[in-house]
Amino acid sequence: MPVSVRKIGTMLVAEVVGDLDMVTGAQLKEAADQMWEHYETLSVFVLDLSKVGFNDSSGLGAILGRYKKVNARSGTMIIVGAQGSVREDLEISGISKLCLFKESLKEVAPAQE
Repeated sequence: MPVSVRKIGTMLVAEVVGDLDMVTGAQLKEAADQMWEHYETLSVFVLDLSKVGFNDSSGLGAILGRYKKVNARSGTMIIVGAQGSVREDLEISGISKLCLFKESLKEVAPAQE
């Protein structure tokens, strides 16, 4: 599956592999929302895009939707590993102004990389 989600303490880490498009965006939404709503103690959502080479408007919408859920809980969203055109799309869309950006998962969860 191109989307995996795991809980690490008060952090939810979602990793996307491949393209972040309509299909993968829906998978991200379903998997992340289910865990986010189940664990009320979660306060940080980490989205690992280090293995994503392409995203489209559906993918951007999925990211923005997760940001809104995190923000409603006064949480923090961190995007990890966004590079090239993926990073550029996040900057053009304004998502880069809403979220923190880190180069690797090791920066936010050192024992997990």
